Order: sequence, then C-alpha cells, then structure tokens
Amino acid sequence: MKYLFMLQRVTEELNKLIPLENDDEKVQQLLNSVKKRNRNIFEVLARGIANFYSEYFKNQSGWLGAAVAGNEDGIRVCQLGFRYLLMMMKIDEDQVFKITIDFFHVYIGNYLEQNLKGESNFGSLSYRKEPTLDQIYSDIFREVMKTVCLKMAKPEEVLIVIDEDGVPIREEMENTENTSLYEI
Repeated sequence: MKYLFMLQRVTEELNKLIPLENDDEKVQQLLNSVKKRNRNIFEVLARGIANFYSEYFKNQSGWLGAAVAGNEDGIRVCQLGFRYLLMMMKIDEDQVFKITIDFFHVYIGNYLEQNLKGESNFGSLSYRKEPTLDQIYSDIFREVMKTVCLKMAKPEEVLIVIDEDGVPIREEMENTENTSLYEI
C-alpha cells in the first residue's frame, strides 16, 4: 500500500500543476505554451512524467492487482497515472512518444499474453467478481490505439514513370486517395 500511497501523492501534486479535468486541447495548449517559453524545461518535464509513470507501472505490476482489488481510490489513482501517460503520448515530442509507446506496448502485450494463458491477474484485479483490466482501462487502451494510429507514419504514394530518355523517375504524390485513408 505504501507504493500506492506514493503514486497517489505524486499524482495529486502533478494534478495541481497540470489538471486532468481539462480537456486534452486545453492541456495541449498549456504544454505548448510552456514549450514556446523554454523547450528544455518542457522536454525534461514531459520526459520526467512519462518516465515516472511508465517505470512505476512496469516495476509495480506485480502488486498493482492486489493494491487496487476492491479499492476505488487505487483504481482511480492508477487510471489517472495512465491518463498522464496518454497525455504525454499525445505531445509532439518524439522522445516522450517513444517512452510512452514502449510502455504501452510492453504493458498491454504482457496483459494479453497472460490473458491468453488464462492468468487474469496481471496489473489488474484477480477476482472474477471484480471488474477486469479490460473494464477498468478500456477507454485508456482505446485512446492509446487511436493516438498510435494518428501518429503513424503515413505511406508515400509513389509513381514510377519513364522519361523521354528511358530513365525511370520516381514521382511522389501527395494527398491521393490512398493517403487520405490515413487521415482520421
């Protein structure tokens, strides 16, 4: 429980600085204004938040299920931690995106692997009468998938043509029907 208490205290203090009650657009505006003033401070803050929550949840997944089982405060604090990771993932900063995408890849991958094995207690509630990880974090997982899709590199549409000298030339095309499929 002391780890959950530490997570709760850090999250409460961070919530005073960057409230999660705001919609994503307001938070992004806040973070972008900080970025304009001093890029280094912004990068350190964003990386620090992403590193803290990702490492915390990676290293504490073993006791996490027991800590939140039947504990509404524990579930709420963990959801807030995941929301901060998701918020950092949406920031236009490559290092921070890599940290958060690595975390979600490992975390969701481990959950799915254990779920396929029939072990349902990974980083979640282990009791069948309680909500499952899918139920608790489904909105967050959906947002992660959406954010990853939005940040995916869009493929280039390339047309190879032969010029009058018989030399193949690569022509890149923008905003074609195929590339418009990647816009949400």
